[in-house]
Amino acid sequence: MSHAHPGRRAALAIAAALARPALPRPALAQPAWPAGRPIEIVVPFAPGGGMDAMARAVAPFLAAHLPGARIIVSNRPGAGGQVGTEAVANAAPDGFTLGACATPPS
Repeated sequence: MSHAHPGRRAALAIAAALARPALPRPALAQPAWPAGRPIEIVVPFAPGGGMDAMARAVAPFLAAHLPGARIIVSNRPGAGGQVGTEAVANAAPDGFTLGACATPPS
C-alpha cells in the first residue's frame, strides 16, 4: 500500500483550485454619465455615406452601455477627411469626442 506524501496532496489541491474557472465578480455601482454634455462621434465625411451609417448604427448601442449619456453624430466633411480628423485630434482628451474612421483592408 502506498500513501501519498502530504506535499503531493497539497500540490494537487492547489493545482485543482487554480484550474477551476474564476467566479464572476460583482459589478460595482457606477455613477450615471454627466447629462450636461453629450458624447460626440465625429464623422469626417458627408452624411449618407458608409461611415456615417456605421456611426449612427453604433450610437444607440453606446448609449445603452453608458446610462444617462446622450450620443450625437457630427459630420465634418472636407479635405478628404482631414477636417474631421483634425477636429478629433485637437479635441480635449476627456472622452466626450470620438472619431469614426475606416481602415482599408490590407
